[in-house]
Amino acid sequence: MKNNNIHTLVNKQTGELAFKIFEFDNIHHFDHIQRLNYFSLVFIHEGSGETIADFNSYPYEKDYWFSFSPYQPFMFKEKTKTKGFVIYFHTDFFCIIKHQEDIACNGVLFNNIYDAPFVVIDAPTKPTVNFIMDAIIKNIENNELPRPKGYGVSPHKAKH
Repeated sequence: MKNNNIHTLVNKQTGELAFKIFEFDNIHHFDHIQRLNYFSLVFIHEGSGETIADFNSYPYEKDYWFSFSPYQPFMFKEKTKTKGFVIYFHTDFFCIIKHQEDIACNGVLFNNIYDAPFVVIDAPTKPTVNFIMDAIIKNIENNELPRPKGYGVSPHKAKH
């Protein structure tokens, strides 16, 4: 990903965050317990350290993709300089709670108490992940991202 901007979609009816994607150049944003009211996907491009989630500790390194459910406690402790990107989205944005039986991420990416909250992205898959993230950013910048009625691009587009 080449763009360091924060890209946000806001629910115009509630003013709440609907979707947000940004890159980070250090992990300081996550160096204390997070309990966010939306789903969080954290992809580590480079670096290593420790992740604490649900009172368990997991080592991390490059190409780890973490998935956290709303209000799931997590934090990162950096060992080596860590870079990556984050996607936040509200449950209403993709209707995950409302249609959890129709979409297959419940128990695979989220809400699986028996597995670690991450997957490792293999080398052949990494370019596809980066392409998708770049496409999402481009579509948000061009206001072309399909989204539910009542959601709009936030005027907040600041350097991170």
